Amino acid sequence: MASNLTFATDVDNWCRQAEERLLAVFRMSAQDVVSEMQKPVGAGGNMPIDFGFLRASIRASNDSMPQIDPSAKGGAPAVYNPREVNLVIAGTELGQPLYIGYTAAYATYLEYGTSKMAPRAFVRLAAMQWPQIVDRNIVKAKNTVLNGFARLTKYD
Repeated sequence: MASNLTFATDVDNWCRQAEERLLAVFRMSAQDVVSEMQKPVGAGGNMPIDFGFLRASIRASNDSMPQIDPSAKGGAPAVYNPREVNLVIAGTELGQPLYIGYTAAYATYLEYGTSKMAPRAFVRLAAMQWPQIVDRNIVKAKNTVLNGFARLTKYD
């Protein structure tokens, strides 16, 4: 009878750990998409950076999409602090909505372009990488599991 209880406990633990890994893959992937959105043109990304105001205007929410602020036009140097966005991602549960957007008044013009300016598509191009980013993070999660399994099953 004791072996049945041990087996049931092992299965419960395995399921709990699988859910934790799934959540970790989701959160790591969301952070990786944000990193891709925020990657400057000079570093191989699509985020144009002049004063850094657009980059610093990124916001995250579980309630609604961050709204463009028509008065947020920038013009002065600004520094991006990822803390607020990372905290929202870290608190997001599976199945819960996650909205990430920019509040700079000119964000839409840079994303989609105008009649006088080509689009930068820093959000759309990052979002299109979601499947590859998730796949990469699944491999990381699997390697963590396999490495842990190898340690547990190693016989001396």
